[in-house]
Amino acid sequence: MVKKYPGQFRVVFKHFPLDFHKKAHLASQAALAAGAQGKFWEYHDIIFANQQKLDRKDLDSYAKKLKLDMKKFKAALDKKKYAAAVDKDLEIGKSVKVGGTPTSFLNGRKVNLGGKGVKPKDVVEGLIKDELERIKDAEKKDLKGDKFYYEYVGKPDGMDDGKGDKDKKKKEKEYKYIAVGDAPTKGDDDAPVTLVEFSDFTCGFCSGAAKTVNQVAKAYKGKVRVVFKNYPLSQANYDIAQAALAAHQQGKFWEYHDLLFNNQKKVDRESLIGYAKQLDLDLALFKQTMDAPATKAHVEADQKQGRDLGLQGTPMFYLNNRPLGAMQGFEAFQKELNKELVKKGFKKEDLPSGPPPVEIAMKGVPFKGPEKAPVTIVEYSDFE
Repeated sequence: MVKKYPGQFRVVFKHFPLDFHKKAHLASQAALAAGAQGKFWEYHDIIFANQQKLDRKDLDSYAKKLKLDMKKFKAALDKKKYAAAVDKDLEIGKSVKVGGTPTSFLNGRKVNLGGKGVKPKDVVEGLIKDELERIKDAEKKDLKGDKFYYEYVGKPDGMDDGKGDKDKKKKEKEYKYIAVGDAPTKGDDDAPVTLVEFSDFTCGFCSGAAKTVNQVAKAYKGKVRVVFKNYPLSQANYDIAQAALAAHQQGKFWEYHDLLFNNQKKVDRESLIGYAKQLDLDLALFKQTMDAPATKAHVEADQKQGRDLGLQGTPMFYLNNRPLGAMQGFEAFQKELNKELVKKGFKKEDLPSGPPPVEIAMKGVPFKGPEKAPVTIVEYSDFE
């Protein structure tokens, strides 16, 4: 696509067959079957040149044209050998908010390479130029390929160790102070901003907010500390909150927290114990802690704290004790966080301008270009 930067980028292909394109899923399976014989990109090009002809007989004819081993190719499609791989790409795509095709990510940052008036070649050239400049410092670590990609996309945007307000623990007098106590936290204890979240593990809005808070913690690393408070909306939800705190006692609160929000319909006692087992927790200690009066008292204290603040639902957030409300979406948090950090001496231009890069699993997927290229373009596409 771009000749100006030989050896500087690679393109990774991800399958994202859309539901209303009934032939696209099988076409993706066929491309992977061709890829198993070293002909993915050749098959890829033929499919895109013949998007109106994607019946099974057409897919077989393209394989024959490329002189593939037809017995192996047909067996792969007949047995749906690569169906799970396509479904996995779909799952990962949806997790990073791919909603349509084409959708591309350059070193983890979503970019627009399609649409009316957009010239992909010009866009990519400009993006690669900017990215190569941005990652000069990161390249000094001498990491290459996937190691470089995962190291780099995991880094937050923004400055290094900024100089905030010297009195970082100063309380805001105009708002009621929220004691952290033994609550689970994420981020530096001396971060200039503390974001307190009151949440219920069965609340749908809380699940969406939790994913955004994970983005916030990553993007504002070193600048924001996240504090989690349990606010079960019913007595029946106490066991779930107590299970999360039992995981907290073994240092796995946030991992358990993510499992709960990803499995909100499976929160019976057997499932709660199953999640602990999945995280290799000491099950005897987990059960003992989950059922302990002290753990229930912790949940009750969190709930009382919320009631004293006037909570009427979840999620509810407080920034340095100042109520923010329910909050949904990274941009809403960004606006308030940047405002607070600027007040504390940070420069606006050094703060995150958007969500952190997303991490996309790429093991075993088709790609073209040098494996150790410093720039990775991940393309989600639909053959139909």
